[in-house]
Amino acid sequence: MVNCQTQETITFELDSYFGHFYPGAEWLIIASGRRLLLIDPTGSVEWKTEPLGLDGVIVDSIESDLIQGRVEWDPPGGWRPFQVRLDTGEKIK
Repeated sequence: MVNCQTQETITFELDSYFGHFYPGAEWLIIASGRRLLLIDPTGSVEWKTEPLGLDGVIVDSIESDLIQGRVEWDPPGGWRPFQVRLDTGEKIK
């Protein structure tokens, strides 16, 4: 991550490949091949989920305090739904 004002860089490890960015007003969610990470406005990792899948995490919606999406557990095509809390990254189901 690069702070556009100070040019400071912050790095962190993904445990798999990069998937997608999901930006919000006060956060950035990064999907890897296995989990989600929430980055706060300072560029720090606020939370990361437990592994949600094996080969892909897709966020379908972020509403109120709930993130809903799909994860691939049995490639190719073995997608299952997931839900996690936006404030903590805790898996709901």
